[in-house]
Amino acid sequence: MAWAIFVIIIAAFGWAGRPAVLHVYMPAPILIMFVCLERGLMAQAVQPMWRVFPLTVLLVALAAMLRVYVAHNIELQARSELARADMAKLDPDAHYVVWGAGFPAEVAWPALAPVEKIARFRQYGLGWESLAPFAPQTFESTPWRDLTDRFARDEDIPVITHSANLPMLAAYCREHHNGTLSAREEPFQTFTVFHVTCGAQANKK
Repeated sequence: MAWAIFVIIIAAFGWAGRPAVLHVYMPAPILIMFVCLERGLMAQAVQPMWRVFPLTVLLVALAAMLRVYVAHNIELQARSELARADMAKLDPDAHYVVWGAGFPAEVAWPALAPVEKIARFRQYGLGWESLAPFAPQTFESTPWRDLTDRFARDEDIPVITHSANLPMLAAYCREHHNGTLSAREEPFQTFTVFHVTCGAQANKK
C-alpha cells in the first residue's frame, strides 16, 4: 500500500510538470524499505531463517539506489562547474531578470558548496525570490526600479528564462504597451539569456 501511494504521488508530480529532484524523492522509498524491513524482522511469526530474505532484498536495493545516487551526484557536480563557468561570463555591471526555471539554481548554488566557490551576479528573480528578504534591497539598487516602465521605454532587458515563456511576454508587450517583442538570444551551456525589448516607443511614433 505504501509503495502504491508513493508511485501515485510521484506520478502526480510528473503530471504537474515538476522536475524529478532526486534528493527530494530518494528519502521516501528508503524510508519505506526500512519500515518494511523492521516490520518483517520483528514479526514473531517469521522464522529466523526467513528473516534473512528481506534483509538481502534491502541491501541489494540500497546498493542499486546508491549507485544511481552517486552517478547523479557526479552529473550534478559537472553541471555545477558548467553553471559557474557560465555565470563568470555574464556582464558584472548588468542586472539580470531570472524568470521561471530557466536558471539552474540547484547546480549553480549548491547547498554545501564553500562560500568562495559560489559565483554571484546581479539578478532579480520573478517568483518566490520577489518576496525574499534580500530581494527589495537588490531591486532598489538597480538603475530601473520599475521593471514595467523600463520595458515600456523600449530598453534592453536581459532575461534568463526558457524560450517557452517568450510568447507570454510577447502577449504582455502587445496588450499593455501596444508593442512588438524583440528577443536577442545569448545561449550559454546551462542557461540562455534573452535580451528583450518591447518596441513600444517605435509603435507610438
